[in-house]
Amino acid sequence: MNKIILGTAALNSNYGWNKSNNFNDFKSLLVFSRFLGIDTIDTAPSYFCGLKNANIFHNFKFKIISKIPTIRNLSKDVIKLFLNKQLLINYNLFKTKKIYCLLFHDADDFYSNKIKLVLNELILLKKNGIIKKIGVSVYHPHQIFQILNVFHPLVPDIVQLPINILDNRFKKNDMLKLLKDKKIEIHARSIFLQGILLNNFYKLPAYFFKWKEIFLLWEKIKLKAYPEIICFNYVYNIPEIDKIIIGFRNLNEINSFYVHSRLKKHVQIPKKLTSFSDINLLNPQNWLIK
Repeated sequence: MNKIILGTAALNSNYGWNKSNNFNDFKSLLVFSRFLGIDTIDTAPSYFCGLKNANIFHNFKFKIISKIPTIRNLSKDVIKLFLNKQLLINYNLFKTKKIYCLLFHDADDFYSNKIKLVLNELILLKKNGIIKKIGVSVYHPHQIFQILNVFHPLVPDIVQLPINILDNRFKKNDMLKLLKDKKIEIHARSIFLQGILLNNFYKLPAYFFKWKEIFLLWEKIKLKAYPEIICFNYVYNIPEIDKIIIGFRNLNEINSFYVHSRLKKHVQIPKKLTSFSDINLLNPQNWLIK
């Protein structure tokens, strides 16, 4: 369980395909998470939408991984002010004076002509001990090369990327190995593909019906064990993955996950699933759901 990072994106009412993933009994969830050895939170100020419970992270001494919004619309003369403001927002929201890691939330920022200025400011903040690590959240493998090129000769401390039973884009072409050879910490997210891998296929929006064959094959696999554990074990057993982000919504969910994870059962995943490549399903940004 100490390989898990507690994700909080579902606190944002606009997150996910069903728009109804708000957390319940948040404090109990945090208490039990710490009991299980989970010591890191993946979050962002934008996730909270005015909620006031973020400061209880501090009470349990969680390490905070937070994110900065896109920098592409900034003018060069306000970059330092922008970063200082983002730090202040994080300090006030999470009641902390230190951020474990600050991530670029939009990897396309690395195509901006302002990215070097922002990166240099973050490196200075890291040298001064204000943040411990600098990272990037990515959606596409091609973004990795641009990020490494901009960072060079340095590298990001952490790369957060999507990976699951269907989405193996970063496993292909040794992309994970490339990151690991550069000693970059890899955090896996979207291991349930925003929850659609845990839901009954016939309860999903009609948009997903075009992949009926894939989903029905997955429905058969799900009968062999608890689907959340199948998904977790698949990612857990990828040697390059250091941490796995999971957004438990309440105490029942994390307790159920913990109990079921103790039941050791290997499930073979068909190559037809792991070799899937349709980006219109793999990338939630492409989903056309009303």
